[in-house]
Amino acid sequence: MYRDLLVFILLLLQSSLSSSQCPNTSKSIPQYCPYFNNRPLDQSTPLLTSSSNCYWYAPQACCTFLEAELVVGETAYNLFTESSVECLDLLNLLVCYVCSPNQTNFYQPGRLAICQDFCNRIFSTCSTAIWKGNTLKQQFNNSTHFCLSRGYTIVDISDTNSCFNTGYRICKQIGCLFICLFISVLFSNFRWQYIFGIFLFISALSYTESQLLATDVNDWADSLGSFTQSVTRDILRVDSLQTTFNSANYSHLYVNGSLLRDEMSGELSLIYQEVVQAVNTLAGTTEQLFNAQCESNQYSQYTTLDSLRQAGLFYDSDTTTFPENSNKTSVKISESVDRGSLINAIAVTSNLTNTFINIQKSSQYISTQYFASVHGFLREFPAREWERDFIGFPKEFDPRLQSWYHVATSRPKDIVIVVDCSSSMLENDRWQLALSTIEIILQTLTQEDFINIICSASSVYLNQDSSTPTYIDARVLSTCSEDGLIPATSGIKRHLIGLLKEEQPIGGLFICISINIAYNI
Repeated sequence: MYRDLLVFILLLLQSSLSSSQCPNTSKSIPQYCPYFNNRPLDQSTPLLTSSSNCYWYAPQACCTFLEAELVVGETAYNLFTESSVECLDLLNLLVCYVCSPNQTNFYQPGRLAICQDFCNRIFSTCSTAIWKGNTLKQQFNNSTHFCLSRGYTIVDISDTNSCFNTGYRICKQIGCLFICLFISVLFSNFRWQYIFGIFLFISALSYTESQLLATDVNDWADSLGSFTQSVTRDILRVDSLQTTFNSANYSHLYVNGSLLRDEMSGELSLIYQEVVQAVNTLAGTTEQLFNAQCESNQYSQYTTLDSLRQAGLFYDSDTTTFPENSNKTSVKISESVDRGSLINAIAVTSNLTNTFINIQKSSQYISTQYFASVHGFLREFPAREWERDFIGFPKEFDPRLQSWYHVATSRPKDIVIVVDCSSSMLENDRWQLALSTIEIILQTLTQEDFINIICSASSVYLNQDSSTPTYIDARVLSTCSEDGLIPATSGIKRHLIGLLKEEQPIGGLFICISINIAYNI
């Protein structure tokens, strides 16, 4: 009897420990979310679900389930290559800080405070992961160096709420479970262990799936109603704003339009002349530098980016902080580029720095200059640190994929893309890969180019309401133009991608028909 009474007391203790160590009430959680512009916590709807990323912060998360997908998404899995599962799990915990309801304790706009022990865990676990062509341990001296280079503030005391560690609520809850389970094994008999285990499982859950569905639907409906009322109130403010404008005191200013036009025309002419002169100077200097390199091979002693960095020929915009008005140039390298193939080009273009400085001194209007290489890097003056994402990693940028690069390096093009729309594209994510590739191709086009897409597939099927067969054959997606080609404006490119995403791969592939259509456009 005493043993059963002891187990019952332990059950009560476990329940109180779960609620005290794993707070989930609004009284113990700050009511706003600084990452989302100090949005009130109770406005983070629709709520996370058990299938969302960062689900462990539900039901009082700072992010909605849409934000968990759009902001966090697959970020953790795209940072490094050759990462271990443990590394990916830690990175996913890190990126989910934007959903933590306690972020007021460790996040200020643009600055994340991270616990030293969590920083150590990430660096030790991910030390062999590949980033920018090398492992983390090759690029950073230690965990502190790594975290500071991400822009984090490091807090030595890991048991405080002033720094981000992991999902503390889960960790403490699991701790409660293990402690109580251990005591249960020691003091309860077989029958009580079963009852105790069931009780632990039920009390440990923050919510059940049935509760989630019922409460979330109601909360979403309430939130939508509140949001609609708020929008309506904002729209009605137009009347008061118009009243304010009507009651304002206005004064008339008369200007000579012809004189203003001539002044603007003259200033624009000066800007254009300066830009043309600067481009010609840079082009001529670049040609001379590469010709001299071919004759002398003066940079043959440099075999790695580190050797260029030590010689002062390479300042990486991803890892270097520059002062204002720097007289250096920074280099941004695309993540998709083989670092070994860039050594010579980066060394040669380092001599453009003096040319950049001279152009800036002699120019009245030019402030920023850059050189985009066919090898996939951008040299920029003045030097600057590259923009970072929400967890401190530099945003990806490849100059060769920018429209201005293609305007400068190629003439207007007529392009017809033939894409396989047969049912075989449903295997191994082929259809999604094709869509991604086409989006990248369209990104490089400008309104000077002409484009269309042919969906290549052929199939016959019966309509549901009759026995009449319907024939699907290779076809041009957009028929906006009589000759089949349309200018690759931003709107047209979005239109084509939208049409392609509506396609459902079906039937077989008739490539010959598609090629004939392409040549006849």
